Amino acid sequence: MVRTASADNFDLWGPLFYDFWFSQHPEDTWDHLDLDQRERLLATTIPHTYHEVNSLLVALESSTATTDLNALADHMKNPLLSAGGHIILSASPGRGSREPLTNLANLLQRRCAFSLSTLSIGGHIAPITHPEHFIDHVLPHLVLPASQSSSRR
Repeated sequence: MVRTASADNFDLWGPLFYDFWFSQHPEDTWDHLDLDQRERLLATTIPHTYHEVNSLLVALESSTATTDLNALADHMKNPLLSAGGHIILSASPGRGSREPLTNLANLLQRRCAFSLSTLSIGGHIAPITHPEHFIDHVLPHLVLPASQSSSRR
C-alpha cells in the first residue's frame, strides 16, 4: 500500500486497501463497489492511512520495534495501570488484516499482558458503524482508579 501511495498509484491503492480492511470473501472485491463507494473510500483513506501504514513499515524496518515492545511491556508493569492493556478485535476483519491483527493481539497478550476480546458484530470501523455494540463491549473493560470508584459510591 505504501509503495502504491508513494507512486500516486491510487488505482492500485483502493483494491489493496479494500481487500486488507473490508473484503470478507475472495469474490468481495473492489470491482464490485460502485464508483461513488470507491471515490468515497479513496477520499477518506488518503493521506491519513498512508501515514499510518508508512509508520508501521518504518517501525518494522528499523531496529526500534523490539526496543519499543520491551518498553511497552515494562510500562504495563506499572501498578498505576491496574486496568492493563486491552486489545479489541473486530468480528469481521478484512481478509488481509485477519492474520496480522491476530498475530499482533497474540504478541501483546504474551509480551505485555494485554487482555483480548472480540466484538460480536462489525468490521474494521465497527466503533463507527455499530457504536452501541462497541460501547456495550468496551465498558466492562474500563476500570476506574480506586480513588474515583470509591468517591462515586
